[in-house]
Amino acid sequence: MRVRSTLILTTAAAALVAGAAVPALADSGTSAETVIVSAGGLAMTAPAAKTLGTVAPGSLSVGDTLGTTKVTDTRGGVAGFGVTAGSGEFASGGDTIAATRVDYDSGAVDATTGSTAVTKGPQTDLSSPRSVVSASATDGYNTATWDPTLKVNLPTNVKAGSYVGTITTSVS
Repeated sequence: MRVRSTLILTTAAAALVAGAAVPALADSGTSAETVIVSAGGLAMTAPAAKTLGTVAPGSLSVGDTLGTTKVTDTRGGVAGFGVTAGSGEFASGGDTIAATRVDYDSGAVDATTGSTAVTKGPQTDLSSPRSVVSASATDGYNTATWDPTLKVNLPTNVKAGSYVGTITTSVS
């Protein structure tokens, strides 16, 4: 024990003679650091208004792709999401085409980022909101895109006109 004390004093004395500062004896400690990953939300962009086409008298239906629909899930969890679509009737003046005649087909669904199992619903009429795309087994942040096709089945007694309807698509 005495040799050690002498050695420390000798080292300290040599450091003072050389003009160097004496290093403090090291101490250690620990601290817990935190990283916070914030959750975002669930958002969707749907296609803009579009004319589905012009048909000749006697045509059975008219339809077209609507453009890209995209769901962005930045909640950062494992909850999936569901997308529904619904339609009111298509109207031209006092004439209407019932919503039961409006069919929606999501087409191929692409899970473009993240880890999720995305499935499309069956082609269906939009007389009430119907499930058109769903995602399960999500992990983290995800996006899914698709380009749906809308088809309006025309009644045999449809009158000439410009029929306008609204498709409501929502995600939850």
